[in-house]
Amino acid sequence: MPKILTVIVLLVFVFPIFAREITSPVWNWGWDSQRQELLAYSENGDVNHLLNNVTEVIDNIWRISENRGIALIRSSDQVLLYSITDKTAQKLLSEISFPALAPFITRQNGIGLEAYYYPYMVLAPWQSIDKEGARPAFLVNLTTNTVGYLNDSVETGFCCRFTQDGHSLRYLTRVGGYGGSITLHERSLDTNSEKVLYTQTSGHAESDTNGDRWLFYQQENDISQYRIFDVPNGRDELIYKRDPNEYYTYYQFVGDDLISYKPPCEASCTLELRTADGKIFSYPLPYLHGGGSLYEFYRSSDNKLAIGRLTDYWLLSVANAPEFMGYDYSDSAHLSSTSGDSRFTVISDTELYPQTRRMIIDWKMPEILLTVTQDPDVLFEITYDNEGFLINPLDNHKALIYSYAKREALALPESLQGTFFDILPDGSILYRTSTDSTFQISRYFPQTNQIKILAEGLVNIPTIDAINYLHQ
Repeated sequence: MPKILTVIVLLVFVFPIFAREITSPVWNWGWDSQRQELLAYSENGDVNHLLNNVTEVIDNIWRISENRGIALIRSSDQVLLYSITDKTAQKLLSEISFPALAPFITRQNGIGLEAYYYPYMVLAPWQSIDKEGARPAFLVNLTTNTVGYLNDSVETGFCCRFTQDGHSLRYLTRVGGYGGSITLHERSLDTNSEKVLYTQTSGHAESDTNGDRWLFYQQENDISQYRIFDVPNGRDELIYKRDPNEYYTYYQFVGDDLISYKPPCEASCTLELRTADGKIFSYPLPYLHGGGSLYEFYRSSDNKLAIGRLTDYWLLSVANAPEFMGYDYSDSAHLSSTSGDSRFTVISDTELYPQTRRMIIDWKMPEILLTVTQDPDVLFEITYDNEGFLINPLDNHKALIYSYAKREALALPESLQGTFFDILPDGSILYRTSTDSTFQISRYFPQTNQIKILAEGLVNIPTIDAINYLHQ
């Protein structure tokens, strides 16, 4: 790949950071493009044939357990959902009639996982499928291996929350595109009955962690307002209505906390955080000429608040001035360098290319885990995993692995010349290589510097742990 004057960091895999409880070997899946076969391969080198006539595996595989996942597969002109294990591939059956998946799947628009609470998954196209903004959604039952039609048009960006007990799903639909009406539904997963909880003629909405409180925004005649709808209590409360003579205030949920601030603010700016139990914290915000919106938030264990703006990151505390942490590390398309739970991200001490000091920060502590200073003009991709993270440079083979448990980084041998993609619980690493004639997936043991070939002729299929979507 030629060097370019941008920085690209891709989030290839998304995993939670807690350790996996291993009772059986870890399995992954691969695709033989020549034979059009889907296969499973284990960390021990076992390979099982699963399915023929697979012309494409679309997007990632959503991992449910060490040996089970959900895959979206194209076979000829059909696009089908399969429950796959280390030994079998079972097509999901339809509980009710719903449109075929194929018309929704294009090279620009796959199907993504919107929410997960075992045994249920909500799937929907990443974008609307027509000019009216329609975005159909599907409900998968992993116990019965069935898929049903949830709704014709769920909200883009934020649609769904499973309740804390997992017995109900609350979700948003929109009719008429972005300016159309928005409706909050609740479906009982025990009885499949459904009811409408709230309707608004325009605007947008989001919720707390379990979908108990919903924040509705609406703007009419240049007057904006926010309302909180408390589902368990049935209470609808107006919390803010803009005075036309004042700057507007922006509200947003961060977990169960509600934050508010004025984006156009330039001097003596503050951010207010109100917890679910009524506590209020006020944080001084950094100065920014012309104002600006905030894009990322993480509340640390000691009530500090990490914020990300368009290009920079700050650490806020109640008693002290904002502390500058670094600049955003991404290309012009803003490809994410952040872990799925927003706990880890890559930042830099310089704004412009080349960014010499690139740092992976743990916002929960907060703490810099690793600083990369060599080869600042070389782009790299980062893979977050259960046991740590992997750094794969794009223009050389100076890969690194960081272990959460050992709190240390290890340089991987340049001689392997592969792309590392998975850290196993014992500290060994899976990586893929390719030549003009074949693909190969291998396992490297850093403790002994040994290599074991697991599979040949397979293209590795990236997996995303569905557990990341629990209550998201």
